[in-house]
Amino acid sequence: ILWLFLHSSYYNLDNLDEQRRILLENIELLKRFYPKSLYFEKIDDFHNAVKINLVYSLSYQNRNNKQIMEALCQLYRTICPDLNFTGVQKGISRVDKNKKIKVCFFSELLTQDSSVLRDRLGIITKLPRNKFEVYYASFMKPDDINGKLSKFVYNKLKKYYIQLPEEDLQLARRVLVKHNFDILVYCEVGMRVKPMLMAYSRLAPIQITTWG
Repeated sequence: ILWLFLHSSYYNLDNLDEQRRILLENIELLKRFYPKSLYFEKIDDFHNAVKINLVYSLSYQNRNNKQIMEALCQLYRTICPDLNFTGVQKGISRVDKNKKIKVCFFSELLTQDSSVLRDRLGIITKLPRNKFEVYYASFMKPDDINGKLSKFVYNKLKKYYIQLPEEDLQLARRVLVKHNFDILVYCEVGMRVKPMLMAYSRLAPIQITTWG
């Protein structure tokens, strides 16, 4: 159902504004009439159903996507309540402000020689270690990190690399929560669907994203 009503083509640029109007209308219809018997019990069920970001092509349309993305967020949170998982409270004060700030950078693309890694590498490596305890997380096994740059980064930061379970997003969320990060940085939201779906949940008191 979601593919039928939401998936948009990269290549069909005719009547773009009308396409976007129809997409928003479809989202609103799904919010109202999506059968409760077809709701997704777990985040993993939802991931297995969609596999990709169905509206990723909107990024290339040179339009303001705020209204569509807010409506889509409400739809996803409705049909998959597990996305609303809360592991910690939002914005809670740190207990010991004399301790280092514990921050984790999260993206599947940090373990590949990607533009995301190249763009975020500076801040990951240059944050002052006297103030920050810096980790990074992805789903890739260390032995599978093969890129020249990504392998170099892993070898430098292997002590602080967190391999998340790829086939169990519920467990992946709990792993991040267990680390008690002060800040969780999503290096991109939408380029890969697993981090995108996990970003719906509250896994750290402060969660931010970058432009990727």
